[in-house]
Amino acid sequence: MKKELKHITVETLPNGYSLEIEGQAFMYHSIDKLIRGIALHLGLVIEEPLSQEYANNLIKALKDGYLLSRIRQENARLKRELKQLRKEVQKKETKKTI
Repeated sequence: MKKELKHITVETLPNGYSLEIEGQAFMYHSIDKLIRGIALHLGLVIEEPLSQEYANNLIKALKDGYLLSRIRQENARLKRELKQLRKEVQKKETKKTI
């Protein structure tokens, strides 16, 4: 079964960048804003134009969610490592008392 692909065009213009998705065009004046637009319009499938404040808040929420996930993963890893170290210390203490 053939998957239908969206028609996406990114173009450099004299005053910025144009992102066109299925005929709907968005204009950006920096690479950072273009990348944010790609993340929002393609990644989150938001079809309408967004205010700068709303777009920034969405990107911040994505970053915060990612960072929170990474913090939780690191916390779980450190807990496993601590548990293992406690076992090793307990074994050494047991051997010393024997």
